[in-house]
Amino acid sequence: MVAMAPWETLLAGVAGGVVGVGGTCLGAWLTGRTQTANLKLSISAENERAHVAEKRRAYANCLAAAHAATHDAGFRRFLDAGGNQDVKLLEESAWASFKADRALTLAVAEVALIAPDNVADLAWAVAEAIFGSDKPFDDTVDDALDDLNEAMRADLGEPV
Repeated sequence: MVAMAPWETLLAGVAGGVVGVGGTCLGAWLTGRTQTANLKLSISAENERAHVAEKRRAYANCLAAAHAATHDAGFRRFLDAGGNQDVKLLEESAWASFKADRALTLAVAEVALIAPDNVADLAWAVAEAIFGSDKPFDDTVDDALDDLNEAMRADLGEPV
């Protein structure tokens, strides 16, 4: 005859097995949750980094376009004010100024899509200062560019 273990011993063994399996399942579930949270955090950080990089590219493009438009518009106004009679030079200057103005308008529009309102407003103010000036070189444009540069740097978290 086979000796039977007391029921308490069997129950303790079964309970220990259930607790072990339950603990393993709980540990796996918690690890999965932690890994999911870490993955979401990592993806969020990468998205933020990409967003800041895109802003930096758009801001740099806008500032470069603004400086080019300022130079081309100033040169064209200088030629116009001087009574220059060289038609070819005047036409080339007008065409260069047109292309620079168009590039600036596109760059400012891109900034307006991704920037906070204060930066977008300053970008449009720079464009208006460049397009609206009748002087070859205007301090208003330089002041507007300085304000825009500071606002862009602040938005990117760079020292101002």
